[in-house]
Amino acid sequence: MALEQPQFAKLARVAAWDFFTAKNFLGGAAVALLAESAQFLINVIRGAFDPMPVLVNVLLLNLFVLGLIVLALQGRLDLRRATPLLARKKGTVAVYVYQEGALRHVPDEETFLLLGYSFSQVQDIPEAEFATYRVGPPLQSIRAARLIRADGTHEVFAILDERRRHVPNAFTLKFIQGFGRSVDVVTREELKKYREGLPLISVLQL
Repeated sequence: MALEQPQFAKLARVAAWDFFTAKNFLGGAAVALLAESAQFLINVIRGAFDPMPVLVNVLLLNLFVLGLIVLALQGRLDLRRATPLLARKKGTVAVYVYQEGALRHVPDEETFLLLGYSFSQVQDIPEAEFATYRVGPPLQSIRAARLIRADGTHEVFAILDERRRHVPNAFTLKFIQGFGRSVDVVTREELKKYREGLPLISVLQL
């Protein structure tokens, strides 16, 4: 079956997101994109549609992947500070972040802003193209985040989706505690069980 136009629009958009922002291409998103590229090549071999010039573009995308992987392995590419990948279905208000091959709903404005996202970065996606994406579980809300600090230390972290994110200052901590959250004291070993995520944005920057 030929690759439909919305599916190819998705392929191109994901390529731009994952590769030119260098955020997720080493994770599941790269695997998903390469799998779609492989399926595209299979369709070409089966004679489903004229391969040129789309075939050339897909091959170039895969070469670009290899180049970025080399840069990452050499330590010359900062994956943690990449531009966030944000989208919403055209005509709707719900915003999603693209992570590891799936769109995940951002549950509220507080979570959106404290994660450092900007509404100017949100892309409107046509409904037909949006339907081709896998939708994953929503992000955990900052309103439900667990606040912890290691015994004998003063640094506080918010636990969101099993990642620890540093709370930058007392103003931000007080803001989160306004949702009824208190700080739990844990051992250093328990703190290290959570993967390190990017720090939260200070409320003073909002």
